[in-house]
Amino acid sequence: MKIIKTFSFWFVLVSIFVCYLNFTDQDDKGLLFFFFGLDPILYHMVYSETFRSFIFDESADEILWGGYLLRVIIGLFYGLTLDFLLYQVKNKKRNKGGK
Repeated sequence: MKIIKTFSFWFVLVSIFVCYLNFTDQDDKGLLFFFFGLDPILYHMVYSETFRSFIFDESADEILWGGYLLRVIIGLFYGLTLDFLLYQVKNKKRNKGGK
């Protein structure tokens, strides 16, 4: 039950849900998938020629499987980053209170 209390679990779960919504055409414009451009990593990747063909098929105007995979991996990265920061803050408080 401890995993449910982590950011990484919830970020991956939300990322999978967003991918599902996009895959079933409930997010046909990709607004949720790209989080309105607020996701700096994925936003940069979409406008980089190296990753654009891996994420987006412009001829069919759809997101490819690589894009869904990147969405989940980036969600995991954000979750792990926040979990690490939270761990650092808790550890600092624990060490400060113990002295």
